[in-house]
Amino acid sequence: GIFTCLPELDLGMPLSPGYVAIVKCKLPKKTLRTVVLEAKRFSPQEAMEYGIVDTITEPTSLLSEAAGKALAASGAPEGKERKRNVLAMLKKEIFSEAYEELTSWGTYLRFAATLGGVAIGGMFVPKPIKMKINNKSKL
Repeated sequence: GIFTCLPELDLGMPLSPGYVAIVKCKLPKKTLRTVVLEAKRFSPQEAMEYGIVDTITEPTSLLSEAAGKALAASGAPEGKERKRNVLAMLKKEIFSEAYEELTSWGTYLRFAATLGGVAIGGMFVPKPIKMKINNKSKL
């Protein structure tokens, strides 16, 4: 069936600091704990109950529903125009922790270090791994 989850626990990999900041801003604390620390798979109905999704729709109407929600979120009452730059500033303010984590070079460097590598020129470079190929050591 259809489900949603954060499988990092089962995969043995950490979440990036930016992603952690996003889910902390968006999910209720109890849900965050369940999603991250249990790697629980949520059915569409459970995802709705836990506050992970705002709505459930059929795949055939997904694009039109999403477009309608985007229009409603960016639109204003009839006869008034909403200022996009003000909307962007408000989002930065209410999601400031996530914004800082996502735009911070230091966050990226710390995350690269936790994975055993380094960040060079905007790319993650893993630490060299020694392996044997045909009984010869290779990096």
